[in-house]
Amino acid sequence: HITIEHIRSSGQSETKTQEYDQDSVVIGRGGKSDLRWSSASLSAEHARLFLGEDALFVEDLNSLSGIRVNGRLVQRQELREDDTIVVGDVQFVVAKEGNVWLLRGTRKDTVGEDSRKRIERIVRQLDIRHSFPSMTRVSIVLAAIVVLGFFVMPLFDFPSGRAPLLWSSGPVSSAHTMIEHDCQACHAQPFQPVQDESCLACHAMTDHAPSLVDIGSPHAEQRCASCHFEHNGPHGVVLTESKLCTTCHENLGSIIPEADMNEPTLKNVADFSSHPQFAVSLNTSAGYERVSLDDQERLQDPAQIKLNHAIHLEEGLNGPDGPVTMECGDCHRLTPDTKAFTPISYERDCSSCHGLEFDDRLPGVSVPHGDAETVYHFAYAEYAKLFLDAQERHRVVPGFDRFKPGAAPREVEARRAFARNEVDTVAREAEALLFTKTGCLLCHNVVEKTEAEFAEDGEQSSRFVITKPGIPDVWFPKAHFAHSAHQEVQCESCHEGVRESQVTSDVLLPPIESCQLCHGDSGELGKVHSECILCHSFHDPEVLPKEKRRDFKQIAALSVLKSEEPGWKE
Repeated sequence: HITIEHIRSSGQSETKTQEYDQDSVVIGRGGKSDLRWSSASLSAEHARLFLGEDALFVEDLNSLSGIRVNGRLVQRQELREDDTIVVGDVQFVVAKEGNVWLLRGTRKDTVGEDSRKRIERIVRQLDIRHSFPSMTRVSIVLAAIVVLGFFVMPLFDFPSGRAPLLWSSGPVSSAHTMIEHDCQACHAQPFQPVQDESCLACHAMTDHAPSLVDIGSPHAEQRCASCHFEHNGPHGVVLTESKLCTTCHENLGSIIPEADMNEPTLKNVADFSSHPQFAVSLNTSAGYERVSLDDQERLQDPAQIKLNHAIHLEEGLNGPDGPVTMECGDCHRLTPDTKAFTPISYERDCSSCHGLEFDDRLPGVSVPHGDAETVYHFAYAEYAKLFLDAQERHRVVPGFDRFKPGAAPREVEARRAFARNEVDTVAREAEALLFTKTGCLLCHNVVEKTEAEFAEDGEQSSRFVITKPGIPDVWFPKAHFAHSAHQEVQCESCHEGVRESQVTSDVLLPPIESCQLCHGDSGELGKVHSECILCHSFHDPEVLPKEKRRDFKQIAALSVLKSEEPGWKE
């Protein structure tokens, strides 16, 4: 007996019972089936119930949706009482009374889904593409395999010693080519950023931005790799982009306390076009002081020397050998490496015109260019030789009295006193002339000692003191400038007013407006692309400690794999 209760979506039910006196019953929706009902989930010949050896069996007739016994998909299964069978959209419960097998089934219409939707759903399920994993799943699996290999492969040692190419983000810079096969030279720990210790193992540099360290700014804790990026090709790891500087300098108030912003030297800089006026460092009595080129009241050259540029640059200037026309390069000479100027030297730059001869009785003899003590003692010695020579030759030298030869021994001490007095007198006269009228006074600031100072220093000391010139060697210690790159530019086109300058206190340096005529920001047409690093250094190199230096063969060995160079021996 097979009973099917059909419960419609409206709630009404209909029960149908059929009895079969045969050994086999075919279930389906086709005309050859013994038990038929219309359902999209039922095949034409879906399943077969049959008796065998006093047992009831169910068999799948290659249906599309299959049959399930107790929730398990089966092909053929012996049935027992209380088993549940799902055929199509009907669920049967198996029972037995005596020798009669009873199947009670329930069929429910799907609420909210019409026949067309059910058919579309079944057709989609029959699509062969549903038999394979979706592209999304395949993509996820492949991505997982690639990522796993990417992170796992570097953990293994490869026979060649060469790191997998997939692990490298690009070619190393030329400076690091020698160690490109020694990844651990920089990457000491897997999956961790390169630390400063790895960089400082080969490099010695000054602190970066020590002013930020002083104020405890978190920006001072940045790693070397925050600005120096490797694996970007052979051009190098020193980047020139101004953004590395302007990220902080365009808004210093964000990293420096407001109290510190009162410092006049701290100014925001966003680009070269908005760069503040240049400021020079002047060595004043209170120490080094930064003064803007716009501050004309405080902008005074502190050099203690008398220099008149206007006179020196006159055309046809009277010189010892005739008319002379001087140029800037006659005194301001570049060093051999063209990076700086050699200090002004009297012997090289001044002596040809400004001689230091001090007495017509000593033709060709000049006092040395030095401090006042050296000048006085040299003059004293020269006069002593002149006096003694005159006495030995029994001749009269103008300015010296002559005593008679052949005096008695008791007169020797008197002669010595006379000689000292004569030499001291003319030496003091020459000293006064040099330091108060000619010679030293023409270029240097000279101060005469007080009687107390002279008595303290002793009678054989000079009565004068020459103020040290203190000519600045570097005007911009916070920046660097390459004169070698500007040799085609006339000196006076940058150092304006030099031919009219008559006093040393004039600072004849070019203002920023002169530089902005040729230099500009990135993308500015007709201007030299000028990043911050063109004039400013982040930090300066230091001498590498001896203990960090290696044999050149050890360094060369890193650039050649040992397997590729059999002749190499450690």
